[in-house]
Amino acid sequence: MLAIRTERYKYVYYHGVWDIDSFHDLVGDPAERHNLIDVPSYQEKIRKLREKMFADFEARAGRCSPSWTV
Repeated sequence: MLAIRTERYKYVYYHGVWDIDSFHDLVGDPAERHNLIDVPSYQEKIRKLREKMFADFEARAGRCSPSWTV
């Protein structure tokens, strides 16, 4: 599992056949009860966070990344 967050959003990538990624609005849903991963209006934000997360992971040659806030 890999994750990236901003002050408002958190995206979690799960590596597995049956796993479903998650995306949460931490301001509107601080308990992270509603997964917004399939909401059309968030798809661009999700794409950008995912790209940033994997770019950072690649830059570290796959080594563990520290927690970070964008």
